[in-house]
Amino acid sequence: MNDLLSEFAEAAGDMEQVPDSLMRQMAETAREMVVVSGEIEQLEETLKGKKTRLYEIETKMLPDIMNQIGVDVTGVDGVRIELQRKIHANISKDWENDRKVEAFNHLRDIGGEDLIKQTMVVSAGKGSDEKMTAIAQRVKQMLAEVELDASLTMEPSVQWNTLTSFVKSVLKEGDTPVDLEVIGATDITVAKIVRKKEK
Repeated sequence: MNDLLSEFAEAAGDMEQVPDSLMRQMAETAREMVVVSGEIEQLEETLKGKKTRLYEIETKMLPDIMNQIGVDVTGVDGVRIELQRKIHANISKDWENDRKVEAFNHLRDIGGEDLIKQTMVVSAGKGSDEKMTAIAQRVKQMLAEVELDASLTMEPSVQWNTLTSFVKSVLKEGDTPVDLEVIGATDITVAKIVRKKEK
């Protein structure tokens, strides 16, 4: 705090001609900025807690109760609430390599090989420009024909929405066993509010 005061005191030497009213306005505005910033942080924390609670209610609590009763639709306060199936799948780029390999192998096993995109990365050291150009021109024969000390990595990927659609269709058909956890998929029942459309 002393550093802040001394810094302000140094700057204040250049502000001796500034009217007191403007100095008060600056202090009040700065104070308001600190207050509003704190309020925003508090609201964001509250919102985060509310979202966590809503997720718990719509994915666990209410579906469990409705399933025990044996209904998939209910209403409260003029609002309709339905149990809906929600499927989502994503093989994350952040996963460990072994987990990704297992996921893509399983995706191939269940007929999803056409969904996979491959990114090939070839890297080499200094002075390799000419040879790397040759590799780019002859991709299929690159490492076999060009004597270049290079590393080659292959990065498979699949868009989460494409994977999700595929998983939905495979689950709907029901013929192929799918290990949802392996491919980062979930198949849950959620309670969703269905509001009436205004006419």
